[in-house]
Amino acid sequence: MRAATQERAPTGRIRLFRLTHVIVVLTNVLQLLFMITFLVLLLLQLNEDIAVSWLAVFTPLWMSDAITTITGIQEMRRLCAPGESRRCTPPPAWQLKLPPLPEPPGCAGQPGRGGVG
Repeated sequence: MRAATQERAPTGRIRLFRLTHVIVVLTNVLQLLFMITFLVLLLLQLNEDIAVSWLAVFTPLWMSDAITTITGIQEMRRLCAPGESRRCTPPPAWQLKLPPLPEPPGCAGQPGRGGVG
């Protein structure tokens, strides 16, 4: 009985993750195909091997840009969800931990930065 419960189907969260991963992979493949199509059409148009409008040549590029915009908006909506607000806002500048600047070469032990003074 115990072995049967361990071989159960994945939970809803894992299924959602797998579906999201498949969608990301498919959109990446689609964008790659759009970019290859655009480059082929552009080269053919510039060599005057085909007689199509420039609108038709640039449409695959714009479709790829549209996919990028849509996926970017979805990612921002996911990151800025009510439970995830801490990820959406960067910390104030005075809270950033920056490393100290290194001394310029040749100025160690000398007063001032330029060695004068």
